[in-house]
Amino acid sequence: MCIRDRFILLNEGSTKRFKITDGAHELLSVTKGDGNTYIRGSLRIGRDEANPVFVTESVHGHTTMRGDMVLGGAYIPGPRAMTIRSQDDTASIHLIAGNESDAELSIMASQDQDAVITLAEGSNRFHILNDGSADKLMITDGTHELLGTRRGSGDTYIRGQLKIGRDPANPMFVAESQNGDVGMQGDLTIGGRSIRGARSATIRSKDAAAMLHIQSGGPNDAGLKITTPHNRNASITLKETNGTAFHIVNKGMRDRLVIADNEHDLAVFTPVVGDVKYRGDFTVGGGLIGSAGPKAMTIRSLDSAASLNLISGNRSNVELKLSAPDNKDSIITLAEGSNRFHILNHGSADKLMITDGSTELMGIYRGSGDTYVRGQLKIGRDPANPMFVAESQNGDVGMQGDLTIGGRSIRGARSATIQSSDSDASLDLIAATDASLTLNAAADNLATITMNEGNHSFVMQNRGFDDQFVLTDGEHTLMSINRTSGNTHFRGQITVSYTHLTLP
Repeated sequence: MCIRDRFILLNEGSTKRFKITDGAHELLSVTKGDGNTYIRGSLRIGRDEANPVFVTESVHGHTTMRGDMVLGGAYIPGPRAMTIRSQDDTASIHLIAGNESDAELSIMASQDQDAVITLAEGSNRFHILNDGSADKLMITDGTHELLGTRRGSGDTYIRGQLKIGRDPANPMFVAESQNGDVGMQGDLTIGGRSIRGARSATIRSKDAAAMLHIQSGGPNDAGLKITTPHNRNASITLKETNGTAFHIVNKGMRDRLVIADNEHDLAVFTPVVGDVKYRGDFTVGGGLIGSAGPKAMTIRSLDSAASLNLISGNRSNVELKLSAPDNKDSIITLAEGSNRFHILNHGSADKLMITDGSTELMGIYRGSGDTYVRGQLKIGRDPANPMFVAESQNGDVGMQGDLTIGGRSIRGARSATIQSSDSDASLDLIAATDASLTLNAAADNLATITMNEGNHSFVMQNRGFDDQFVLTDGEHTLMSINRTSGNTHFRGQITVSYTHLTLP
């Protein structure tokens, strides 16, 4: 046997160690008492040397084990630590699962205690911990809670600015921690197709204005879109706290757009045709609006009739009212192409007028009712055969009915005059059968026909109080005839022609 191929088992009394050497090298040593052990070469543990369950390399310190590693234990008192450290290079720990299994780093603390991962750089620290007493996951810098997420609810707190995106210089989402401003480059969805229950978004300020701005870029449109299922309502509510609320509603069941308060529909719009119904009054412009300049409302159809209907209810009156300031005109214009008729209250003249834009066709004065008609006046159901015609050129008047001036209920004197300033004046009674001129006076009064020539006149009277027919010259009774008896009296001579009979 070669003397060099030997192993020496040695109890080294001076160091109180048990040693195994090969005569040149200390291969293994165990210190008395604490059991500290030194092994010069690789350490392999297992029943199969070719396939050990634990291997520690002696050259570079690599260790491989096939089982679990436990430092300390359930019955080992005092703190325990494991350190992975490099003097001059990186240090890392890898958890690699096989056979499509999960990999887990589990850090467990007692109830209400913290399980912590610390990431240190010099004296700077970040701690990722399960804060047992608060029951939340936290990230801290040793002084401040930077992020916290509560178990169960998932409620999350972030101390600083939050950025989401692949480029920190151009994030897709930014939430500011100083003023709460939020910016995002993508769409915002609250809830979703598979999310149950009501959802809401609130913009609220404790002491200042709250607004929602929707702004498009370039030549593109901007819109606010509210979508509901079929036959449901999509609405916008404008509410004043402890005051009135107004609602703009697409009422799906009725297929109408409605502006309403909490009790009534105030305005209703019909799609396609554009019909509009208002509950109250409708004003264009006005004192509350405070805008200067003219105002107009137009009812127009591109291919059919246009109309304005005023309909009163409950036996009430209906009125189309046009109001202008003093001495100004209120006008209704009826236009056909370039032709116009205007019905106006001529303020400065204080009369109602109908004009064609250049000529007054008819005018009626307030109070007196004095009326002017420029052209021919016809009255009757048939324009070709009117019952009454007054000519505008020569003043001739024709009527098919009776003429009554005054009436049974009309008080005061009444008269009718036929007068020419430069020619004859006459009254013709023309009948197809009999014709008569009848004058009716009250009992015991006079029914008189007077024929004047300058200052001279002849008067024929039915003298009711004498029951006589009388002919006078204004001063003397020239002839009288008594009713019934026929007794006749002449003031002067009677001359009968042909017989030359003269009575004194």
